[in-house]
Amino acid sequence: MRCSFGTYLALLFLLLLHQCLLIQCQEEDVDTPLEPLTDQQIRNLHGKFDEDADGKVSLAETRAYSKKMSRIMATKDVQSTLAEADTDKDGKLSLPELQTFFHDLHDGITEREEDEQEGTEVAPQARQMESHVSKLLDSKKFKLADKNGDGELDLSELPAMFNPELHDQNLALVSGQVFKEKDADGDGLLTQKEFSVDEDADFQKLDMDGSGTIDKQELLLWDSGQYHIEVSLAKLFEVADTDGDAHITADELSAANLGMHNTAAYELLESWHPHHEL
Repeated sequence: MRCSFGTYLALLFLLLLHQCLLIQCQEEDVDTPLEPLTDQQIRNLHGKFDEDADGKVSLAETRAYSKKMSRIMATKDVQSTLAEADTDKDGKLSLPELQTFFHDLHDGITEREEDEQEGTEVAPQARQMESHVSKLLDSKKFKLADKNGDGELDLSELPAMFNPELHDQNLALVSGQVFKEKDADGDGLLTQKEFSVDEDADFQKLDMDGSGTIDKQELLLWDSGQYHIEVSLAKLFEVADTDGDAHITADELSAANLGMHNTAAYELLESWHPHHEL
């Protein structure tokens, strides 16, 4: 039987990829390979990090900037979804409009899965359960995201629907469902096998109390994406903070530019750059 929530997560991933590709096509020539950030671009980003304008940035400042950029990028991303899914063109999305949009995306995933798994049949009961779980979760997320309770989501409310990490209650809801799906023995804890993490180091870092298992609170760090951001920021400071004072100057960041290529830290900087003027 196919994991119902696994397909739901695949749907969300396809949606986010769909949003990002639309924005990328609007902002740059997709045939042009990405080039390294220039020295001026690196320095401009440093200026954005440096909230107190003292010429150097701390881990706390870069972490705060990361959270700010997550919301800015999420709001920009959902604009394309709003334009596509808003069938009555009222500038908002109702739950039926969202469900129709998700259904169309889901059909695309299902067709691709069936092509990849030719000869594998999925029981009708499994499909029904999958659909029920997805709709129920969408309905709960919708209500939590609908701040003003008008039954529709506007541009300011949509990021909480598509990016649960920006909304504590929706994050807890989604992460709780992920936990339920992974907790095969139902003991309220995840072993490394249940969590399915390839790297031992990731599991060990998430297992903050050293118990050998992960609880719901520890899983939140992973599902929110914050774990990967923290790893990227740690790498950034490891490479750029050459004098070891727990701060990065513009000169240090500039000097580390080329040395950070092909690292998660550099990918983070590149993702922020097109939006830093906002």
